[in-house]
Amino acid sequence: MKKTAGLIIFFFILAVVLGACHSQEEGSTEASMLKWVEMIVARGTIQSSFSSQGIVSVSDEALQKFTINYLKEDENKLRSLYGRTFSAGEMIWTDHRALRDGIVVQISFTNQRAELTLLDESLLRIRTLISKDQAKKIDYLTQASIELEGRKSSAVICSIGYIVENDQIEVILSANQTGMLPGDKVNIQFILGEKTNCMFALKEAIGRDPDGTSYVYVLQPDGQYIRKDIICGEEFIMTENGYEWTFLEILSGVADGSRIRFQIAEDDPSAYLYEEFFQ
Repeated sequence: MKKTAGLIIFFFILAVVLGACHSQEEGSTEASMLKWVEMIVARGTIQSSFSSQGIVSVSDEALQKFTINYLKEDENKLRSLYGRTFSAGEMIWTDHRALRDGIVVQISFTNQRAELTLLDESLLRIRTLISKDQAKKIDYLTQASIELEGRKSSAVICSIGYIVENDQIEVILSANQTGMLPGDKVNIQFILGEKTNCMFALKEAIGRDPDGTSYVYVLQPDGQYIRKDIICGEEFIMTENGYEWTFLEILSGVADGSRIRFQIAEDDPSAYLYEEFFQ
């Protein structure tokens, strides 16, 4: 089964409502090492994907440079060009036209000579490193997206490396995202698959009998939790910051919006993630 989406995308797209942790009733030594966690099983869309961090890079091809001689009285007019966007062929200054679309990102002044630098944002590239196992799951048709300062856009894979360094492989992407600058750090999602209108829950929330029957404990109007047998479908594994979250699709047995509860170990190394996302 292919690995799945990053945590933040998941919780916003799928509108999963997460419940509170409750103390386990005192009893055995084993019980004192567990705590209850609740979550609501909601119907929505889940993406099978994995995420990585990338950095925006620039090549000489993305830059257009012009050297302009100017009169002192024209200096302020020249300075006002900073930040302006020009279309291919548009006049920038006397005898100077933009070769391609670009935004003026730098102007250097020296002895009434100015060097203008235009950046073609469409030629910026995003570089990331992924593991060898992750690289085996993607190809040039794999969908991808990036997020920069809360803004998301689609991305296209330009290059998948074949040289392995420290068990990682370089991937280069392009994105139709305005406002990017070289050196910006972005979050990248490689989308391996998508399923809509389905219900699912954390694998830890789903019990399994020796005969293979799956079940969950569902909250009732009287405040009690009762067992309900369910039928499970596909498994999804989401990765975020190196940690894996496993979810199982629920095909039948519970209704959309059911609140279920399950236990996690107090000393689980990922306990802080449960505390953060499941309260």
